[in-house]
Amino acid sequence: MDVHSASSNVTYTKYTSAPVIAAVSVFSLVGTVGNGLVLYVFGCRFPKSPFNMLVTCLALFDLLACLIFMPIDVIFMSCPSLLQFRLQLCQFGYVVMDVSIAATSVLLCEIAYTRFRMISCPLKKQVTMRHANRVVGLATALGVLMGLVSFFSAIVVDIPMDSGFVLVDCGVGSNHYDHLL
Repeated sequence: MDVHSASSNVTYTKYTSAPVIAAVSVFSLVGTVGNGLVLYVFGCRFPKSPFNMLVTCLALFDLLACLIFMPIDVIFMSCPSLLQFRLQLCQFGYVVMDVSIAATSVLLCEIAYTRFRMISCPLKKQVTMRHANRVVGLATALGVLMGLVSFFSAIVVDIPMDSGFVLVDCGVGSNHYDHLL
């Protein structure tokens, strides 16, 4: 059921408690401030190095999630029936989330590898800026690829409940994967 075709006698509900919305809002705010500080310190105050660049990019992808995905999630939980473009918002939220998750995962692995090399082999050749740039490019490309899959498979489902309310769910539908493969 689309929001435009919903009859006036259907009542929408979010089935999300206020503490969940408050927690996501607090996490978004704390993450924004924390990642902003990391961007400032590692990006502006510390000397340029492969490790510092990787940490800066990690903070940038986390900031993307804190500034875009988490507020979209709060909006979706708070008032799903008021959203005129809820499918597009769902798609955009999943794209941002997937880009952030994929890039963060790759960058965390590379940071761990870089730290390992610095500690276990301090006299051998270390990770170069060129290598770090390639890893950031790979992380971004992987994130965008995963985001595109989510963009084309994101769905918004209205689930009527026995109480007369309608549960609105934004997710990735498995029935859409057939069109991508």
